[in-house]
Amino acid sequence: LELSSGPSKALEAQLAEVQRYMAGLVDDLNGRVQQHLQAHGGADRSFYQQVLALFRAYKADVYAGKPRYMIGDMQFTATTDDDTPGSVHTASAGRQVPPASHQQQHHHSAPMSLEDVRAVIEEHRGLELPGFSPYSAVQALISRTTNGWMSSAELLLDNTSLLMEGVVARQVDNLLGRQPAARKVARSAATSLLQELQGNCRTLLRGLIDMEHRNAFTMNRGEFEAHSNTILKQLKEAHAKGGKGAANQSQNGTRSSGGGAAWLSADIGVDQLLTLAAVSVTYFTMSSRRLVDVVPLHIMHYLITRFADQLKGRVAEAMATTAKERAVKRQATAAAAELEALLGLLAEDEATAAVRRELLARQAALRGALAALRAVAAV
Repeated sequence: LELSSGPSKALEAQLAEVQRYMAGLVDDLNGRVQQHLQAHGGADRSFYQQVLALFRAYKADVYAGKPRYMIGDMQFTATTDDDTPGSVHTASAGRQVPPASHQQQHHHSAPMSLEDVRAVIEEHRGLELPGFSPYSAVQALISRTTNGWMSSAELLLDNTSLLMEGVVARQVDNLLGRQPAARKVARSAATSLLQELQGNCRTLLRGLIDMEHRNAFTMNRGEFEAHSNTILKQLKEAHAKGGKGAANQSQNGTRSSGGGAAWLSADIGVDQLLTLAAVSVTYFTMSSRRLVDVVPLHIMHYLITRFADQLKGRVAEAMATTAKERAVKRQATAAAAELEALLGLLAEDEATAAVRRELLARQAALRGALAALRAVAAV
């Protein structure tokens, strides 16, 4: 930045020129960041390619907790869009869950036997008539597979924020790397905005996932009933072919005592157990499918888009506020103090300033030599 000098240059005009230069810097910074953060139209796609990889990892993490039921030698679980198309996924009893070191962030839910389902019903039994399962038992089976959803979503949010922080840091350093005071203010303003939006988004995600965890609900009743009936039919077929003993075996091979109330198990039939398993598998399929879309959408809207929309205003406000705070400390007229403060923000680091002084000195020498040559030529 070079200001015109001389008596014809009024102080107010100099101040206006510096203010325009500062506004141009903020515009430039905003434009550079927008090239990365705009979902549609940004020139650099690397940021969203990395974000999409995070979204995929989050999706795999959510699906890893899907319910699993052992019926005889067959394992039944929810079908996701990552599986081979079909209404239910089955696996041999010999198929093992991957070891912890090879899993996503959260553990796979351990397979449950029908006896384990019976134990859940017994735990939640109240005054229900025979053949009716307590709603709390249904909710317990569903909640068993959703316990890790919040930490998965928070990990996604934190990793996305780190990517954004990296984008902003690089662009600020590229543009203001030689102006340490302005760089510090811009980085601080961007970081503050990012942390604020991250906190707001975290609150929204916690409410969203708590809602999913606490309340089993869908208005897609027809789809739910059709899917559940299909799974129940397959569970019954598997049980009829070789899984009859499964209703009387727990995971460790012993019958649950039911806390001394074994008589409760007498009116809990196999159909009731299979129905509960089918319901939990169906609901997980629908609920997880809803979640793997809506959580990334929340992060894109409430974190990335809002940050991109508000960055320019927040940095401009921070620059102006810092300049005014510095101006108050100076013994000068308001315009002079603000001008000095803005120039202080835009001051280059000493190494760059030294190079600039040397180049300006060389420029002046060359101009002097050129003027001397012209004077000789004019003689």
